[in-house]
Amino acid sequence: MISLKLPYSALIPTFINFSIRNKLDICSSMLDCLYAKCTPYITDCVLAELEKLGAKYRVALRVAKDPRIERLICTHKRNVRGRLFGAACHRTQMLYCSYQ
Repeated sequence: MISLKLPYSALIPTFINFSIRNKLDICSSMLDCLYAKCTPYITDCVLAELEKLGAKYRVALRVAKDPRIERLICTHKRNVRGRLFGAACHRTQMLYCSYQ
């Protein structure tokens, strides 16, 4: 069983687009939603993917590079073509965040 402790750790890749559409600040919105201090995390894979997507996602990239959001270094391997395994990254980083 995983016990939760303050401050909460949260991976935020999917929350970025939601916050842009609804014009929300990520850190203050997490505080309002969870009624507790949260530490938002984003992985290197997500940042690399946003950079590869180009101009269409430049606002999301700017939000992801906010200094209040901490970066997690990915430890998984890349496949043969150099693409990242996003699902593997998400699973391993979820475990990291849950034990912090």
